[in-house]
Amino acid sequence: MRWSVAAVGKAPAVGVEINRQFSGQGKCSEPEESVRQAAIELVAAALLAQDPSVVVKVSASRSQSTDYATNTVRNNLTITIEPLHFFVE
Repeated sequence: MRWSVAAVGKAPAVGVEINRQFSGQGKCSEPEESVRQAAIELVAAALLAQDPSVVVKVSASRSQSTDYATNTVRNNLTITIEPLHFFVE
């Protein structure tokens, strides 16, 4: 299972867009759903801490695979929140 979200813009608008993207996704199987919910909260908190006039680039993605032979789960999670300086409008 995998999911991803991404947006670029001023922090408040990016927060709305990222939330829209997360809301449009279906629930994942556990433990992936718990990680997805934590990522939602983490990204939202980081964006709320930004100066509202700052342009940011946000991406978050996650994949989970299961090795059924050994009954083990492998996870990959990436979250990037990058303020873009010297942005010209």
